[in-house]
Amino acid sequence: MKRICAIFSLDEGTKDRIQAYRDALSISYGVPRKSIYPHITLAHYVAIEPEEIIEYSEKFIKGIHAFNVQYNAIEVLGGNCIACIVNPSCIITDFYNRYHEKFDSHCDVWTKKENKLWIPHSTIYGEAESKLEEMKSFLESKFTPFEGKVIGFELSQINEDGFEIIFSKNLE
Repeated sequence: MKRICAIFSLDEGTKDRIQAYRDALSISYGVPRKSIYPHITLAHYVAIEPEEIIEYSEKFIKGIHAFNVQYNAIEVLGGNCIACIVNPSCIITDFYNRYHEKFDSHCDVWTKKENKLWIPHSTIYGEAESKLEEMKSFLESKFTPFEGKVIGFELSQINEDGFEIIFSKNLE
């Protein structure tokens, strides 16, 4: 059993826009400068067999084409994460609901459908920090809603020293 995340990957323009918010935090708040991998998490499996979720995911993504999402806000999530929030009324929530028809019981508290806690977002900065609300206000002053594009689906296995992409598919 492995820890695996299912994500929608984004086009370069969307990733660059989200990275720019991270860079602004680095300049103004001393947040460690690093390249992030902006994405939208569909599921975080705490313990699942890789072969099972790969097979399921291959079937799930058949017929899904690249699609646009609307980023509407900057929020602090869970007290330890600043994120660009995706409008949940778009098609992404339909995909989330469909994907969770199976294996939902393997998900963490934040992505398990029955908990109703999932918020579609792309993380800008994740760290328990006393200045998160101040950082949020700072980013809100720079934020304008924008359209992003989902172009792929990936499964990443979480390891002690990072992650490894174990399945990847571009959306037509």
